[in-house]
Amino acid sequence: MKRVIAIMAAAVAALGAVTGTANAATGTIMIGDKDYENPSGCLKIEVPSHGQKRPFVYNNTDKDVLVYKGLECEGKSVATVKPRRGGEMRVDSSVKVE
Repeated sequence: MKRVIAIMAAAVAALGAVTGTANAATGTIMIGDKDYENPSGCLKIEVPSHGQKRPFVYNNTDKDVLVYKGLECEGKSVATVKPRRGGEMRVDSSVKVE
């Protein structure tokens, strides 16, 4: 009986590990000079004031990254950054791993 319980507990723990990272990408997203390792969720990109360099987003992950106008990843996405691609952000925006 103890062996059955131990096997069931191991199976539940393995399932939790798989589902807990289902949306995380493997790799990094670079926003400006900051790297986000194995990103998930919404990442904000604030464009600096006039005269400063605009932030560049580079997707070095295994998943598409959706770009949203605004800082909360809300509404319809306005662009997609494919793996191993990047682009300059011209307005305050946010990105989310698909």
